[in-house]
Amino acid sequence: MPIVSVVVPNYNHAPFLARRLDSVLGQTLRDIEVLVLDDASTDDSLEVIARRSPDPRLRVVSSAVNSGSPFVQWNRGVAATTAPLVWIAESDDDADPRLLETLVDRLDRHPTCGVAFAQSLCIDANDRVTGTQTQWTDSIDRTHWLSDYVDDGRAECAHLLAVTNTIPNASAVVFRRAVYADVGGAPESMRLAGDWMTWLRMLLVSDVAFVAEPLNRHRSHDTTVRVAWAGDARWWRETLEVWRFAEAALELPRATRTRIVDILREVMARLLPRAVAHRRLLADLHAFGRHLDPGLSRSLVRLVATRAYGRIAGRVRRQG
Repeated sequence: MPIVSVVVPNYNHAPFLARRLDSVLGQTLRDIEVLVLDDASTDDSLEVIARRSPDPRLRVVSSAVNSGSPFVQWNRGVAATTAPLVWIAESDDDADPRLLETLVDRLDRHPTCGVAFAQSLCIDANDRVTGTQTQWTDSIDRTHWLSDYVDDGRAECAHLLAVTNTIPNASAVVFRRAVYADVGGAPESMRLAGDWMTWLRMLLVSDVAFVAEPLNRHRSHDTTVRVAWAGDARWWRETLEVWRFAEAALELPRATRTRIVDILREVMARLLPRAVAHRRLLADLHAFGRHLDPGLSRSLVRLVATRAYGRIAGRVRRQG
């Protein structure tokens, strides 16, 4: 049995796929199996994969019909592989050759950890580094991810992961198959927040290890799922589902509840100009926000009024 099963879910990522497969097959930890799941790609992904297929560690499964969700592919991939540890290596990302060796070492040294992940560099379609994923997590905590740590999973959820997805790229993660199975795998009904929900469920029953060295390279480009759906109401519906789950499963500290309410207030202020189109979503966000903070309505009115006054004053200054 290999040490790690690597699942590479792919859909129309031919421009990045050769580099991704090279970064997987070139890992310093060699005892791996690699399953590429092509989700009915319409580009030349299968031709790119075929050029790497002579490596005996690599196997390819191609679907005739697109699954409609990356998390369906996650579950198919995990079910079709055998190793006790799993790395879901998204097909448009890249990795340092030492990523697996480093994260497997953390899991070996800390048996209570179900999830180990590394810091990520952010890259664009042309491999240019645009920053690190502290850009995503700094709004939650500017110091927590500056050094290596091992943390109690429930504490990580209650203080950080319940607010937003602080493990924002699956390619940076190696996890234990048994823990993933225990929580039922990834939620296939989700399209955007299924990774966040999966990490939350797993860390409710296991601990987490983090490596501050940026061993993962997370690519953002025009066809990235979250880029395509950025700002869409579906993202906020799924986010609300995660928040409700976290609030029901945990005793959320006051600071966590406050952070969630702050995000809710901002989202609702942005959606209000399109209230007719998002009436149900606004009602659900408002109900959950008031559950966390009964004063939400008053603070939302103040925020909207202040912004409206600012826009009017700005127009007057420009016209004057």
